[in-house]
Amino acid sequence: MSVTSPDATEGASPTDTRQLLLEAATFVFAEKGFREATIREICQRAGANVAAVNYHFRDKEGLYEAVLTTCRNDHRNPENHLSMDSTVPPAVRLEAYVRWMFRRVLALDREFPLGQILNREMIEPTPALSRIVEVHIRPEARWLASLMRDLLGPSFSREELSRATMSVVGQILFYKHCSSVIHFLDETLMPRRDDFEAHVRHITEFTLAATAGLRARREAESSWTPTAFDSNSPEPFFKSPKVD
Repeated sequence: MSVTSPDATEGASPTDTRQLLLEAATFVFAEKGFREATIREICQRAGANVAAVNYHFRDKEGLYEAVLTTCRNDHRNPENHLSMDSTVPPAVRLEAYVRWMFRRVLALDREFPLGQILNREMIEPTPALSRIVEVHIRPEARWLASLMRDLLGPSFSREELSRATMSVVGQILFYKHCSSVIHFLDETLMPRRDDFEAHVRHITEFTLAATAGLRARREAESSWTPTAFDSNSPEPFFKSPKVD
C-alpha cells in the first residue's frame, strides 16, 4: 500500500514540504516555546496541511527534535569559529565567545533561533532537554573550560575549572533571565540590539582580571607546584547521563 505525501502546495515535492515545515516550526518554537506552539500555526506558516507533520515527522515531538538537529547550524556563526580557534590568543577567544554568546542568548540574531529555543528550555524544560545538553551545551561547556584552563594555568582542578566556566556564562545569562529586575534597577544597563559592545568588553575585561588575579594568587602560594594536566583525568563537565 503506497502512502501519498500531503504537499504544502500543489506541485510541491515532499522535500520542499518538509523544509517549509522545518523553517516555520523553528521560528514558532523559538517565539512560543514547545508547549505553546501548535501544529496548526506551524502548518499555516508553512502553507501545509496538518497531515504533513504526521507524514514527515510523526508528531509534534518529532518535529521539535528535527528542528533542534537543524539548528546546529547556529554554531556556524563566524564569532563562534574565531572563539574556538586554538591558534588565537586566549583573551581574543574569550571576547569572541562572549560576543557570540550575547547575540545568541539575547536573540540579537533572529536568523539563529537556537538561542531562543535554548533559553526556553532553561525555564520550561521539555523531555528533549537531556539531548539538548549532550548535543549543544556540554561540548560548548567543555570547550569553554579548556579556555579557562589556558587563562588560569595548570594548577586548577576540574571542579574549579567547571565553576569558572559557569561564572562566565552566568554573567551573560543574567541579562536574559533577570531583565525585568534590571529594568527596575536601571534600564540603561540593559543591552540593546544595536549597542551591546560595552557589555561584551566589561564581561571580557572582568573575567580576564579575575582569572589573572586567581592565577597570580595560586602561583604565589608556597605549597603550589606546577603540574601538567593529566589527559587521563576526567574533563570538566565530563558526566554524561544516559539519554534515551
